[in-house]
Amino acid sequence: MTGTGVRGWFSDGRAADRGRIGDLSARFLGAATATYAAATLVRPSVLAGPLRLGTSPATDSLVRAVGVRDLASGLAMVATGRRACVVASAVRIGSDLGDAVVFGLSDLPADARRKAVGVALGWAALNGAALALRLRAPHRD
Repeated sequence: MTGTGVRGWFSDGRAADRGRIGDLSARFLGAATATYAAATLVRPSVLAGPLRLGTSPATDSLVRAVGVRDLASGLAMVATGRRACVVASAVRIGSDLGDAVVFGLSDLPADARRKAVGVALGWAALNGAALALRLRAPHRD
């Protein structure tokens, strides 16, 4: 790596460096996803509260179902080899895009709907950037 810092990782053409950044980014995002998912499993209000979904056994069950999905995809991003992590990242991106569509079409209050769509699209974009870096790297496994 050159002495130009992070900028050099992207501008000096070293695909292996981009791949390492993509790998670390994907694993970090997977860990963050799994951590948040675990929090929603223990306390559904972590997700339901900001979206103003209210509290009910049905809401808690739905939030926990989403939490199980996110926990599985997050752990898969952390604990797998390159190829499996690529698939897990794609699943994560698809889940976030699906969430954005569902929340965008929901009858949530406008501010909660905008927040939910923005967060889902933001996570999809972050995971997409990490995946793009990883896919541009030489294959190691």
